Amino acid sequence: MPRKKKEKITIKDFLVKMKYSRSDISNDILNLDRPAYILDRKVPDNLNEITFGQLCQLRHVSSDEELIYMPLYILFNIRREIAEKCDAITALAFANWISKEVSRINKTFNSIQVKPTKEEIRAGIEKLNFGEFGIVDYYARRMGIQDHNTVMSLPWKRIFKCME
Repeated sequence: MPRKKKEKITIKDFLVKMKYSRSDISNDILNLDRPAYILDRKVPDNLNEITFGQLCQLRHVSSDEELIYMPLYILFNIRREIAEKCDAITALAFANWISKEVSRINKTFNSIQVKPTKEEIRAGIEKLNFGEFGIVDYYARRMGIQDHNTVMSLPWKRIFKCME
């Protein structure tokens, strides 16, 4: 009797099953490598070519489910209805890779933060944090750009190099 080919589970079905499962597969997911393709789209080797706006959107992903669906929309304009049909292993590998890449980029930006002087600390500078807006505003002023949306459409590496 021929063996039945094992069907691949979609990410939508996988997420439903995981809601009711007691198994912890987080370590297995962390060991998945970047997929070469996802839903017929080539996955880049890294996120070095994305815009600062895309990076900001990826930084604001706040749940595991968003980590699966939002990057597909942000990077490839793939809506959730389409993304739900993706093979679960491929989707989880992609989400894991996105998480690692955003973490790498965040560390890159953190590496150039200037330590405040004693006077600045006494004045309360540590209470001020303008986050992404501060970066966009700094770059816009430095480059004479009036529209902050223009800065958001630039590659994040260009902004980083300017700040470096």
